Amino acid sequence: MENNIEINDELKQAYDLIDKSGDCVFITGNAGTGKTTFLRYYMMRASKKTVILAPTGVAALNCSGETVHSFFYFKPDITLSKIKRKKLSEKSIYKKVETIIVDEASMLRCDILDCIDKFLRLNREKRQEPFGGVQMVFIGDLKQLPPVVKREEYHMFNSVYKSPYFLSAYSLNKCILHTVELKKIYRQRDGNFVALLNAVRNGTANDDEIAELNKKVSSQIFDRPMTVYLTTTNKKACL
Repeated sequence: MENNIEINDELKQAYDLIDKSGDCVFITGNAGTGKTTFLRYYMMRASKKTVILAPTGVAALNCSGETVHSFFYFKPDITLSKIKRKKLSEKSIYKKVETIIVDEASMLRCDILDCIDKFLRLNREKRQEPFGGVQMVFIGDLKQLPPVVKREEYHMFNSVYKSPYFLSAYSLNKCILHTVELKKIYRQRDGNFVALLNAVRNGTANDDEIAELNKKVSSQIFDRPMTVYLTTTNKKACL
């Protein structure tokens, strides 16, 4: 595989599930387990008409794809009731596509996935099948960036869905979903560092592990004119 990543059992299983079946597939794993590399590898060999999408513009650029909203012409306030059947030619990509891959799927909201399902059902021949017969593939780590939910939308996820994540979409209840977890980390070679990263990812870091991280903190950097600050939200970045 590209970037000297060998085809291990998990990667081979993921490839075969996408290439040889029509079932939905969720490919997950820690950062550095080869999810993006696998996507590029698959696309170079894809035997099906495949489209790559992502929930945000930055994610779409990173995977050489298109945003979900752009591809389906969804407006920011899209809801199920606003999706209508379109007049499409037989050459339309919506009729020809066989597989849709959503990268960075942790950010894909469940209501948007249900909108995708309804759109494809209305605009394809196989209206009784989930997603109109299109194979859906999701790639991402649910412990990374979550879906963005505005304050005024909280009530919907408290009363209609179990959570904002795509796995809570009702459309997924009607199709087979295989999950493949990539476990081998290629980005780091230091076993202790990998264990430390996993502890932070899982929210289980103890005092010793936090102290190890804090060894990298230096008060001297705050006296420099070009200090870079990492924050979790845009609001904090603007303070």
